[in-house]
Amino acid sequence: MGELPRDVGESFAADARVMFTRSQLLGDPAWATMTTQQLLPDIETRRWLAANPDAARYGLESQIYWRGPAALRLAPNRMQSVHIFVGFDNSSLLPPTVRAGPGEDVLLSEAARCIHPWSWAVKLPFALPHLREAPRRQALPADPLVLGPERLLLAHVRASMPAIVAERPGERMSMLGALCLDLATASDAELTDIQIQHAAEYAARVHFGIEEQLSDPSLPAAWKDKLKQWLASPNYKLDPASLRARIAPNAAVRALAQGYGRALIAWPRLWSFCRERFQ
Repeated sequence: MGELPRDVGESFAADARVMFTRSQLLGDPAWATMTTQQLLPDIETRRWLAANPDAARYGLESQIYWRGPAALRLAPNRMQSVHIFVGFDNSSLLPPTVRAGPGEDVLLSEAARCIHPWSWAVKLPFALPHLREAPRRQALPADPLVLGPERLLLAHVRASMPAIVAERPGERMSMLGALCLDLATASDAELTDIQIQHAAEYAARVHFGIEEQLSDPSLPAAWKDKLKQWLASPNYKLDPASLRARIAPNAAVRALAQGYGRALIAWPRLWSFCRERFQ
């Protein structure tokens, strides 16, 4: 049994239910760019690296990943991916997401967790292959990284959860939509400050996560050598110029927040109408 996050108390409510089922994935991890999952492995992966030091070279170079446990597992709802086999409970009100683009699946699952904070996901004990015809070009430390508007919207959804006090899913969704519209109406100066803060939090998390691994005597030297290259990457610098270089245009953030906020507000009535119309 894995460790439970601190914010899952509501998942043990009497009316808690499974909202998603998901398979595991074997093959290409379906990440658009370098992700913190690769640089900041969980404790189980770190133990495995310590026991298998020769495998460190695969950590950032292999085209084949295994994502998920090799057993049936019930877990509080967390990020989903459309690159695995996902089942949805269509009897419950679930949120829309942005049109096909980076992070649309993660935004869907985070919004669903915000609307159904007590929901669970069942991780199924099998994997589906996900392979590319041509090998993926692996990201390099020198490659520039811009945190797109969908990342900021995702962070905004996560940060909004404590402010949503309604109990009914439809009301929670409408409140989340209103908070997204508030983000869309922020001034350019406010949006820039919000984005810089988000970029700083992202870079600091990676920076200090790498530093913590470098001080771990159990991890192999080959893995630490790779981490040092990423620690020197401009993408994880915390000076003002580096942070500004990683933020999205305010117009793109505003357009996405406005469109998604409006969709969230309209969605409960549309969903109820369709449910009554086609039952």
